[in-house]
Amino acid sequence: NLETEYEAKVVGKQRQEPRWEQCVSIVQSAVGIGLSNLYIDRYFNNDNKQMTLDIVKNIKTEFEGILHEIDWMEKNTLSHALDKLQNMELKVGFPSELMDDKKINNYYKDLQITKDNYFQNRINTYKWLTDYQFNQLREPNNKNDWRKYAEVTEVNAYYFPQENA
Repeated sequence: NLETEYEAKVVGKQRQEPRWEQCVSIVQSAVGIGLSNLYIDRYFNNDNKQMTLDIVKNIKTEFEGILHEIDWMEKNTLSHALDKLQNMELKVGFPSELMDDKKINNYYKDLQITKDNYFQNRINTYKWLTDYQFNQLREPNNKNDWRKYAEVTEVNAYYFPQENA
């Protein structure tokens, strides 16, 4: 397969993913927010979200205790570190907007998908995403925009220094 040979030479990829993994990746990259909405509806509950938030808050509290105990950091630097820690926003689980089907439908309202033309769907998806991203350039930055943190199909911890979140 030409694609596999290319990826092996360019990025050192050793094997091609199974077809199902490729399909999941394509769907996730195209409609990740919608996929996350479906996943939450089916598998997630607010008790899990609250429990996870409590764990993260405990980690933050313990880290603050560690900062107070260290002796190698200058007072000014320690003060900045504590301020940064106190102002850090915790975004755990998923934004509540992700459970609002009207918001999800509104987000995808301009995306045209059909059931019988895969190639055209890919083109439509790329065009829609490009248009969406260009339109965002005209909007003021909103660090609380729920769409930035809406994909729950990936388990990971992130820190966005620009937003201290």
